[in-house]
Amino acid sequence: MDITILQPLLPDFISWARLEKDSNMETARKQVYILRLIFRTYPLFNLENCRDFVLHSKDTKKASTIEKYIHAIRVFCDFLMWRGMIKENWGKSIPIPKRDKNVPTILTSAEIELLLNCSLSRTYGHSPNPELSKMVFDTILSILAKTGSRLGEVLGMKIKDINLTEDIWTLNETKTRTGRLIPIPPDLNANLRTIIGDRKPDDNIFLNPINGKPIRHHQLENNFRLRLKKCGITKPAIVHTLRHSFITELLRQDVSVLKVAMIVGHDNIKTTQDYARLLTEDLRMAMMRLPLNAKYCTTDDVLTHIKQTFETFHLKNDGRFNYSVEEGPEGIRIDISVKD
Repeated sequence: MDITILQPLLPDFISWARLEKDSNMETARKQVYILRLIFRTYPLFNLENCRDFVLHSKDTKKASTIEKYIHAIRVFCDFLMWRGMIKENWGKSIPIPKRDKNVPTILTSAEIELLLNCSLSRTYGHSPNPELSKMVFDTILSILAKTGSRLGEVLGMKIKDINLTEDIWTLNETKTRTGRLIPIPPDLNANLRTIIGDRKPDDNIFLNPINGKPIRHHQLENNFRLRLKKCGITKPAIVHTLRHSFITELLRQDVSVLKVAMIVGHDNIKTTQDYARLLTEDLRMAMMRLPLNAKYCTTDDVLTHIKQTFETFHLKNDGRFNYSVEEGPEGIRIDISVKD
């Protein structure tokens, strides 16, 4: 089918996908972006050219990206069938590649704190309100890091969705179509009140202070990359890494898999269980608690385990306690007392 005929149909495709496929706006826009990539490369939209597009993309793109390409082609074919322009969805004959279960990048709590506290004053200099711009981006990244939410979920937050009296966020528009309640970290309450101001309940919470439009994914990714560079963190991290790190840390803190799945919105608990692969060292230390194994641990392993156990309480940053750890050749001395 000639591309010149299909180009004008893309706005109608977005409306159709949102209504018939129940797609959210961000998903529909991404599919249009993929279709335009194909339209710029080939004069005709047909099975042969789409197969060629997917084949060449495999050399440079991940399996998850290829899957999105094929899904966009299939959905657009459904749209063309709905309009009576083709008789069958030939996009379904393009096989979806299997995803590799690679170990995701994980940031430590210390690295995340560095990123959240990173000052990018020059970045916001072109904004009419630099302080508000900084607060907006800082708050978005803090919510991502402290709740494990998806970026699209946070950017789609409406004022009517949050209750700042009880610090609860009611999330209905999710990737899995399953709503959930998310506690809002209390330290973000003041920021959110300032950002919201006296705007209407149906407004997005996070707007670009420069043009007043909702903040887009790429703007957050750019801001995140600048933070990584300034903090000297060389790990291949992206914004979604905050979600991986959140899930992994909760599992490391012995939070049940079921609770973690409920918090982050996994509709299949197996998805959450996959993160257990990242806890090899933690599992080894857990096995050392078995009396049959414990007696064969080195003294260094025992002391390390004791220290790590106390660190899970985060007493160093808890203003209610006096907490200190002294390490020497003879062992570890830990002092804990409640402040008056």
